[in-house]
Amino acid sequence: MAVPVISFLKSESPPMTIKYSKSSERKFTSLKHFSWDSKTNKSHTEKLIQSTILEWYDAKHRIASDDEISFINNINIESCPF
Repeated sequence: MAVPVISFLKSESPPMTIKYSKSSERKFTSLKHFSWDSKTNKSHTEKLIQSTILEWYDAKHRIASDDEISFINNINIESCPF
């Protein structure tokens, strides 16, 4: 049984390519703000989602401690590693 071969000319694009115009580009909301932020009585699910995402955000965007900054600033560079 022969396997069909799909080939494209250089000027053609693959058939499943989706191109977005500027007006239809996807826009995502910030992970630091949630639709239920203004609610005073949040559900357990909302609390879990919010705490988990904020933990992920804090881990990715952590703030360096003063000791870490001091350590890095006191490293003597003797030669360029490149």
